[in-house]
Amino acid sequence: MKIPMEIAERIDQTFQQAYNATHEPQFICAKAYIVMQSIVVNLMSSFPDKLVSVRLSRSTVLIADPNLLLSEEYLDRLKYWVDLMSEDLNKKNFGKLKLEFEDWYYYITSDGTIDFEYQKSYLLRTKEAMEMLNVSKPTLLTYVEQGLESANTTDHKKIPKHAVELWNESEAFIMQWVHQVRRMRVETDEDKLVRISAEIKKFEEVYEGPFGEVFGKLSSKEADERNDASNYYDWKDLEEMKAELQERMNKKKPQ
Repeated sequence: MKIPMEIAERIDQTFQQAYNATHEPQFICAKAYIVMQSIVVNLMSSFPDKLVSVRLSRSTVLIADPNLLLSEEYLDRLKYWVDLMSEDLNKKNFGKLKLEFEDWYYYITSDGTIDFEYQKSYLLRTKEAMEMLNVSKPTLLTYVEQGLESANTTDHKKIPKHAVELWNESEAFIMQWVHQVRRMRVETDEDKLVRISAEIKKFEEVYEGPFGEVFGKLSSKEADERNDASNYYDWKDLEEMKAELQERMNKKKPQ
């Protein structure tokens, strides 16, 4: 299904008018939702050999901040998708298009997720993915933890073909970012605490001690001069996130 070119151009003009009329951010937000729904329909109709369904969760909430809605980047990205809807999507690279859509979805929303259900024939077995990436099973599992897409299914075929094909391309960064944002949105505080604690434990095992003993006396300037400065800041961020989580969870406990 395509949007006729003349309609796409009309919508483009409407978006530009809304952008110029800075008192109409809600109009732009509503248009973004309509376009987002159109993309879902177009993806399913254009790639039936790959997709069973695409669903936006009921918890989806579009960001209503006028500063974002009226920004040039927001409008440009919105117009980009309207223009794309007038093209034959089945001529596009599915994996890149899918990731591009997810990137936009998580850019314009503050809550919610997209769920893709794939045709079984489009999914790879773990062994197939290992062979295509030329890695061991532990390494593949590490990739999945880092963001290599894995379908939510009990079947032994879990890895979408595009995930393996794009893992060594620049799109892998988008895949990892989408994975992180999605995980943050679906995790409970308890889940986050378990995950963060596990990541902290890895640092403690490597450095043979807790953060306070290893880095506690360092200034930021001193940390920047170390070869492992990135570890310092990653670990520091994890400790701060853990403290914030524990404080929030304690406030939720009945007094």
